[in-house]
Amino acid sequence: MTFPSTVVLGDTELSLIRDGGLLRPDGEAVFGVPPSRGWASYIPPEDDGSIAVMPHSLLVRRQGRTALVDTGGENVHEVVARRSTFMQSLADSSVSPADVDTVLITHAHLDHVGYNTLPVDGDWLPAFPNARFFLQRSESDSLKSSAPDRWNRYFGAIAAAGNLVLLDGDAAVGDRFRCMPTPGHTPGHQSVFIDCGGPSAVYLGDLAITRLHLEHVDWNPSWIWSAEEDRRSKLRLIDAALRKDALLVVGHDPVMPWARLQRSGASVRTVDFAP
Repeated sequence: MTFPSTVVLGDTELSLIRDGGLLRPDGEAVFGVPPSRGWASYIPPEDDGSIAVMPHSLLVRRQGRTALVDTGGENVHEVVARRSTFMQSLADSSVSPADVDTVLITHAHLDHVGYNTLPVDGDWLPAFPNARFFLQRSESDSLKSSAPDRWNRYFGAIAAAGNLVLLDGDAAVGDRFRCMPTPGHTPGHQSVFIDCGGPSAVYLGDLAITRLHLEHVDWNPSWIWSAEEDRRSKLRLIDAALRKDALLVVGHDPVMPWARLQRSGASVRTVDFAP
């Protein structure tokens, strides 16, 4: 299925920014259940069991302001063999690094923070020098304690420049964004609600790698930090998204990353977004 890369919602332009080719993780590892449970009809696995997953971040443009939610996949300087196109994809969207004023990081996995920084003359410098970066403090603390070198690489220069803002729970960022803690995938994962001048959208991060992960709240990838926390976070976000009738942005979903939620008895289902 093809899907639009850009959606205009209210007074806001939302654009998926792709970074390189499809990711190919093991399908059963992504869903945490075997194909016989039904996900294979949505994303058919290859013979080796792998499935296609999209490498998307989100570009948000409204009233002359430019923001990013997450910053692309593994930096080619971290994973040399990976073909990365994140910065070129931004340029193709007529965005220069200096244009970006806000970066909201859902979590600190490499496929979401890859272009926080760039190597310049042996140092790692902020890739978006005019932007403030927003991250949950619990996520920063977790990465700093488990992988200090990686924290330094992707956040150190931003913090040194005074542009790293650590959030302690639910927080408004300006008049456009609300960061909602959704721990589970990682200790400090957050999802980002976007005020689009009336209508709302929410970028899920990896709370739901595909739409099916919201329809089946107990389906989780094998590398999850806490399945119990993840389930609770999904239920909270589902309630919030239904109240706001928010457009869901499911950045990794390869079939249709734009969707809405509907109640279906005691459960929920996702339906394609019709612009």
